Amino acid sequence: MSAHIIGKYFTSLGLNASYKSGRELVVTDEYHGYANLNFTLTNTNIKKYFTHLNNTITVIPGFVAASTGGASTTLGRGGSDYTAAIIAAAIQANELQIWTDVSGMYTANPKLVKQARCISTISYEEAMELSHFGA
Repeated sequence: MSAHIIGKYFTSLGLNASYKSGRELVVTDEYHGYANLNFTLTNTNIKKYFTHLNNTITVIPGFVAASTGGASTTLGRGGSDYTAAIIAAAIQANELQIWTDVSGMYTANPKLVKQARCISTISYEEAMELSHFGA
């Protein structure tokens, strides 16, 4: 709902903006909670949408997708960032920025674990390995 409101707000400011549901672009299997992406259908949808788009700004909420059967699904923890990366890759964006409320990578989710501490240095390879295990 907030993405829809933001899209309308941008339009009210005179910006060339629109809202697009992630359910219309991102296609997954039926596994609700941590759905697996159908890259072929998703990339086709995204490329088709952005090829014919006349807007400068498109507000697309992340995390939520739809199965091939049309049921709502979710991409799990990090799903909003994942959605942004999926779209950026599909349109071959020059840059993707992820803004977050956490100042770095932590040893655990700081919202759930009070003792979590920020990791001062981590290599790209280590971060990639952690991401494969759900971090």
